[in-house]
Amino acid sequence: MHGYLVTSADCDETAPEGEPSSTAELLRQCAALLLFGSEKTEMLEFSPDFYELNGGAKVEQMRMIRQELSKKAFGGNNRVVVITDAHMMNDSAVNAMLKMLEEPPEGTFFLLTGIEQRILPTIRSRCQIVRLGTASAAEIGAELIRLGAAKSEAQRFAAQSMGSLTRAKRLMQDEAFQKLRQNAIEALLDIFEGKLPFKWAKSIGRDRQAAKESLGFMLAACHDVLNKKTGAAGGSSGGMRLNNAAGALSFGAIHSAVIKIAEAEMRLSSNAGVNPILDRLIIDIAEAISD
Repeated sequence: MHGYLVTSADCDETAPEGEPSSTAELLRQCAALLLFGSEKTEMLEFSPDFYELNGGAKVEQMRMIRQELSKKAFGGNNRVVVITDAHMMNDSAVNAMLKMLEEPPEGTFFLLTGIEQRILPTIRSRCQIVRLGTASAAEIGAELIRLGAAKSEAQRFAAQSMGSLTRAKRLMQDEAFQKLRQNAIEALLDIFEGKLPFKWAKSIGRDRQAAKESLGFMLAACHDVLNKKTGAAGGSSGGMRLNNAAGALSFGAIHSAVIKIAEAEMRLSSNAGVNPILDRLIIDIAEAISD
C-alpha cells in the first residue's frame, strides 16, 4: 500500500498562517527520508519528485500531478505526494485523488493528513491509517510551564487545547486567538439560547482561516455540552451558559448542531463567501435545534 493517512490532534487549523502543523511537518520529514534518506526538509523545495497540496487544491492541480506521475521520476526512484487537510477536498478533487490511489505509479507514495472521520471512506480504505496519540492535559500543561506559562495558565490552556499542543501554544501566545475562541463559543451559545449572532459572523469578515478555526472551537464546545449532559469529565468552555445548554438541549439537537458545523467546514473549502457560509450556519443550527 502506497497511501498513508496520518491523523492526530494537531491535524487542525491552529498553526499560524505560513507555519505547518506538527503533523504536516512530520509528513515532510517522511517525504525527505523517502526521497533523500535524510530528514532535512529544506531539500524538498528543490526536488521535482516532491508534490505538496492542501485540501483546498483544485481538481486541475490534482490532474496535473497525475499527469506528472505518469512520467519517470527525475531521481529514478521514489516520488512523494503530500496532501494536508485532506478532509477539506471537494468532490472533484477527491475523485481525481481516487484515480491516483487506485492505480499508483510505481515508487510513488501518498502521504495525507486530515480529520479521519470527515475523509470519505473511499479514500480511507485505500490508505494505511496511522493514528498519532493526543497529548494529555497534564503533558501539555507541563510543556507550557516549561515554555514559561504560570501553572494556572498552563492548566487552562491545556484544558482548552483538545489534546493539541499546537493549539495550546497558540492560545498561550496569541491573545487574538484566545479572543477568536471566546467569540466563537459565545456565538454558539447565543444560538442555543435562541439568538442569531450575525454580528459575530460579520466580525470574521473574509478571513477564511479564522472561520475554520472558529468552527473547530464550536465543535469542541458541542463536545463539552455533551460531556456536561452525560456527566462525563472534561469541558473547558462556556461556564454557566454551557451548563444551561446541556440542560435545555436534547442529544439529537446537539448532534444536529455538530452536523451543521461540519457541513459549514466543508463549504469553507470551496470558493463560497465566508460571511454567507457563517450566516447560513447560524440559521441552520437555529432551525435544527428547534425541530
